[in-house]
Amino acid sequence: FVQAVDNEPSPKPSESPSSKPRQRHRPSPTPPRPPTPPRDEVREKVRRNRPARDATASVRGGFGKADELAPAPRSFSTDPLVSASARLVALGWSEGAARSVYRPFPVAGPATFTNTWGALRYGPAPGQIRGHEGQDIFCDAGAPILAVTSGRIQFDTNGLGGRIARLRMDDGSYWYYAHLSGWNRDDLSTGDRVEPGDVIGYCGHSGDARTTPDHLHFGWYSKDEKARNPMTLLVGWLRTARARGKTVIARAERKAARTIRLQTLGRRFGDSWAPDLAQVPTPIPATSPGGSPSPQSSATCDPGLIAPSGTEPSATC
Repeated sequence: FVQAVDNEPSPKPSESPSSKPRQRHRPSPTPPRPPTPPRDEVREKVRRNRPARDATASVRGGFGKADELAPAPRSFSTDPLVSASARLVALGWSEGAARSVYRPFPVAGPATFTNTWGALRYGPAPGQIRGHEGQDIFCDAGAPILAVTSGRIQFDTNGLGGRIARLRMDDGSYWYYAHLSGWNRDDLSTGDRVEPGDVIGYCGHSGDARTTPDHLHFGWYSKDEKARNPMTLLVGWLRTARARGKTVIARAERKAARTIRLQTLGRRFGDSWAPDLAQVPTPIPATSPGGSPSPQSSATCDPGLIAPSGTEPSATC
């Protein structure tokens, strides 16, 4: 039976159930990609689809409307300014001169801050809840606090801020410095004129900040006593100080390199014209009759030079 099946002739193609020839599957051609739009068009489309920012929106924290829009929440520090100041000291600058790299930022030394405008604060009245009218800059105890603009300084105290300073500008607005550990009474008095970078006080935690780390509460008030957010100004001052610090360091390094070159050239050519020390007469110690050193013993003894004309040189010389 198996042999019979194997010997049966195979059916012809015409006898197959399907008379159509079998076709191989071919994938459909890939459609051509659309042309890539120019980069400027992509940027314009992204800009159009970006949600608009309301210029009158309240500052994060819910305290009133902002006079200045605060940047996105992040932390800022004076670390680059600290490095710049240390570099200037290494180049021969004094501590006071190197402190100029922090101007016009209000704190000289290591400091950090973030946007705390409108954050909840409690007191001074029992159960009172208020918004934070300023920015807290955390700094080392005793760090110099600097004037940010020119104006007249006013020292005062109150329950919230402790030792405070107001830097009043010509238009009636003022900068408010709070929680100071002390004022710069050695150089300033109330009513004195100050310029950007002048030391007006020192970082501390006076007032209602006794239980908090040392920091400067920095505020900005208009002439009608309305609080404004100084965050954008602080960030701008910090960036200005960083850029100026790089310029100052580059200038100081060029000056130091030029000084070294001049000293090297002076030493090189000066030594070539200097007399041979072997030809310089050696001083001969001399004693006076009393046994004490002669006044001439400290000078080079040359009998031919010190003897008057027509006389014999001194034997002791």
